[in-house]
Amino acid sequence: MTDGGQLDNTSSPQYEAMVSVNTVNPQLSPSDPQDQNEILTRYALSTLYFSTEGETWLNNTGWLSADNVCTSWVFVGCNNSLVANLTLKDNALDGSIPSELRTFSASLSK
Repeated sequence: MTDGGQLDNTSSPQYEAMVSVNTVNPQLSPSDPQDQNEILTRYALSTLYFSTEGETWLNNTGWLSADNVCTSWVFVGCNNSLVANLTLKDNALDGSIPSELRTFSASLSK
């Protein structure tokens, strides 16, 4: 999903996302099959956040929090607890959409 070099680059959105997920959700274990989907979801969405200057979005309520992605992260739509769509149009995103979003089979709009 992510080029290993990006995870080593401390200024990359991927590195920032990895650190954020590990810091905010230390209870999630990559070796636990039940946690793996949650980690990938949080990582992909966090990479989007950092790739598009999420701290400057008009509304970033809930993003990067430990709260449930499907119920607390604004503009994230879910179906059966899986991300189904993102509706971030007119939210002042600045940057590029990361390839990590391929994790979702979703209808995404910027």
